[in-house]
Amino acid sequence: MGEIKIENWRIYSEQFSNWMREQGQWLFRRKAADNSEDEEVNLWKANFENAILQGADFGKADLQEADLAGAVLQRAILYKADLWRSDLRGAILTGADLRGADLSQCDLTRANLIDADLTDAYLLSAVLQEADLENARLMRADLEEADLHRAKMKRADLSGANLQRAILTESDLVEARLRNADLWRSDLTAANLTSANLEGADLMGADLINGVLWKAILRGVDFMVADLKNAVLREADLEGANLTGASLTGVDLKGATGLNIWQLSETKSLYEAQLDGELERGLRRKHPHLFEKPGSIRASRTFEENG
Repeated sequence: MGEIKIENWRIYSEQFSNWMREQGQWLFRRKAADNSEDEEVNLWKANFENAILQGADFGKADLQEADLAGAVLQRAILYKADLWRSDLRGAILTGADLRGADLSQCDLTRANLIDADLTDAYLLSAVLQEADLENARLMRADLEEADLHRAKMKRADLSGANLQRAILTESDLVEARLRNADLWRSDLTAANLTSANLEGADLMGADLINGVLWKAILRGVDFMVADLKNAVLREADLEGANLTGASLTGVDLKGATGLNIWQLSETKSLYEAQLDGELERGLRRKHPHLFEKPGSIRASRTFEENG
């Protein structure tokens, strides 16, 4: 097949490349110089908007502030690539290798990252609103202060990930794996965590108002001072969970396992909470103040005294 060389980049298949050129697009594949080891390629601020880059190898490339909006990067290799502040809005990255890549402050709004591998990737303050991360691997990824509003993360693996102060409002985390994830002060308002595994996760100070954690595994989770107002934890496993100072106003805990009176006695409020009969009776008998309306003089005074 014909081949055109552009420094360290090759365009394979002359016939196909000519057709792509007529469309104003290019198909690139990184290739190190003959008989040399792979080297970093400087593509800082490069414009690949709407480019067809399927299977391209951008391993360790410098793509800082590059324009990759709408680009097709299906199964592309971006291992340890530097994509700081790049524009990846609407990009197709299904099955892409982004292990160890730096995507800090990137805009990945509505990007398709299904089955992508983002293990150990850096996504600090990245925007992933409505991005599709179904089945994506994000083990130990750094997503501190990332915006994942309405992101689709069904069955994604976020084990050990850093999600401190991340925005996960209305996100879909059904059957997601978040074991030992750090979600300190994250916003999970109205997030769907049905059947998710959060064993050992840190949710201290997190906002879970109207969240759905039905059948979620919450063993050993730290919910200290978290807000779970009107959240659904029906049939969830809460063995060993720390609920100290957590607000459980209106929470649904019917059928939840691993709970005991001592755990719930440490909460800030159980006003209008739905509990199994025996557990509720024991709490009402020993800790009636927890069922008082939040803000009432008696409830506030008792909580301060216990605190």
